[in-house]
Amino acid sequence: MQKRIFFSFRVCVGILLLYAVFKIVPYKSLLPLFKKISYFYIFLGFFSILFLHLIAGLRWYFILKILKIKVSLKEAIYAFFSGLFFNLFFPSLIASDIFRSVALISRFSKGEKILASVIIDRFSGIVALTFLVLISFILRKEFLEEKEIFLGIGLLIITSSLFLFFLYSSYPFKLINKLFKRKQNFLEKINNLCKDLNFFRKKPFAFFKIVTAYSFPIQVLNIFSFFFTLQAFGEKISLIAFFLTVPFIILIATLPVTVAGIGTRELACIYFFSKIGIKKNMALALSLFNLFFMISVAILGGLIYVMVYYRWLESAKKY
Repeated sequence: MQKRIFFSFRVCVGILLLYAVFKIVPYKSLLPLFKKISYFYIFLGFFSILFLHLIAGLRWYFILKILKIKVSLKEAIYAFFSGLFFNLFFPSLIASDIFRSVALISRFSKGEKILASVIIDRFSGIVALTFLVLISFILRKEFLEEKEIFLGIGLLIITSSLFLFFLYSSYPFKLINKLFKRKQNFLEKINNLCKDLNFFRKKPFAFFKIVTAYSFPIQVLNIFSFFFTLQAFGEKISLIAFFLTVPFIILIATLPVTVAGIGTRELACIYFFSKIGIKKNMALALSLFNLFFMISVAILGGLIYVMVYYRWLESAKKY
């Protein structure tokens, strides 16, 4: 009951945010933009989103293999894409992470290892985002004049630094052991999780490889998706400007405020893209196309779940 109320609340928040968006940018102002649209660039934008999710599935598979979870590439990809479908009904990326974790735990147990794989998978993306923003910021120092972007960069750096400290330092786990020394069951799970994360402490270049070989390309493709979509409308804006603004849009869209980031993504696009000279109606059009791409990939994940992975999980229970 509480979950339904929580879900309904976030749907309502999303609707209210969309109402505010269309108050800022009337929908009639979008119609002229679609008269001379290039579907070739729209396809490139969609393909970028589809391809980055494929790389994300490969990244998770790579992490699972590092943690010695004997899962096939096919199952890792199926579980990852199936999880995307559930993001359409729940806030942010939480549903996807929960689904793929539960799916593999039901098949292989090893809950702490699988949880560790999801944590590494998720935060490697944030670290990659941080480095991309820093590189772009160095190339376009004039953005320092925008206080909001400067503060955003600071928050990204703090978030990435805290995660790296958590990953490579034993102090956080020692502190948790002191705080929860009376809750042995909880401590046992935390210590098991610590042991799994300890692998990356012993071999720091393993996490570096995850960031550079997988997370960087994922974030770059996300940025290129917005860039290609803008090209479809015949607009010309520096690619570097997208490298500096899109990461913040992605982060805001993944906040667990609304379902599938609806509303938050649109407001973020209007705000941040206006900083680089994109008109509000154009920014909203970019956001709506990005939402369409994400929903399309999620529906593909739903088809994979219904037609393949659900049957796979059911047949696995029989053995």
